[in-house]
Amino acid sequence: MYKFVMSTLSTLVTIYLLLSLILTVAISWCINRLILHPLRNIARELNAIPAQELVGHQLALPRLHQDDEIGMLVRSYNLNQQLLQRHYEEQNENAMRFPVSDLPNQSLADGDAGAGCRA
Repeated sequence: MYKFVMSTLSTLVTIYLLLSLILTVAISWCINRLILHPLRNIARELNAIPAQELVGHQLALPRLHQDDEIGMLVRSYNLNQQLLQRHYEEQNENAMRFPVSDLPNQSLADGDAGAGCRA
């Protein structure tokens, strides 16, 4: 009787340990698919941005992540890029329209870089 009880207990412990291992692997896989995979895609997209498109670049919002932290991160990045693009454009416009330096800047904008220096 004692051997039967011990055998049954050891079998149950083994089964519980195997189920725990399977559950751990399943949870790890889900975390990888739901969190790490989209973050890796965002990192790849950011690394692939050409240098001339750094200002104003918009990330694609990952599917299934519109209302969570990853979606919030992407929306914040996109908003920051829009603000940066707007400030960059305003700075360029102000550099060309500032009354004191209007003539040299206009000649640079027209492509005649030497005209501003000769005047």
